[in-house]
Amino acid sequence: MYWFTNATQPIALTLPVLSSRHGYAKAQSALIDAYKSLAEPAGSLAVTELKRLLRGRSPLLRSSSVAEHFASRLGPDEKAMINRLIELNRLDITMAVEINQLAMRGAEKRGFTTVMNDWLVAAPHVVEVINRMTTALAAYRLARAEGRSHDDATQYAADSVFRTQLD
Repeated sequence: MYWFTNATQPIALTLPVLSSRHGYAKAQSALIDAYKSLAEPAGSLAVTELKRLLRGRSPLLRSSSVAEHFASRLGPDEKAMINRLIELNRLDITMAVEINQLAMRGAEKRGFTTVMNDWLVAAPHVVEVINRMTTALAAYRLARAEGRSHDDATQYAADSVFRTQLD
């Protein structure tokens, strides 16, 4: 249930903030377009990871790889913005995956309990990264549509994530 509630953050928190500056229709459209941009990479990641789960294997997810995977189908300017936000620790703030890996070091990695634990740690992490990337993409695109430079739009995206994703 937590994942579903957390997944509403861009609608509940980002949409009002972006709407106050750009209007509701533009902000809503930008969020929908951002979700669409992440849908294909998210779907391919889900299929790959589901196959691993069905084979009794832990997810391949690592913190940095999630954001990089989702950015794989974006244009060069948007990839650059995403990379900058990764450097600023705006997109990938959770360390749950790494902490879990350290905690489970030396544990039997083939046990059902261990595999399920790995999945239960990875899932909320992916939701959080999607929330942050959706917010960043929507804000960046809105700023660029206003004629702002790449650097200004990137800063606006970073500020939007900071203000709306409960940092």
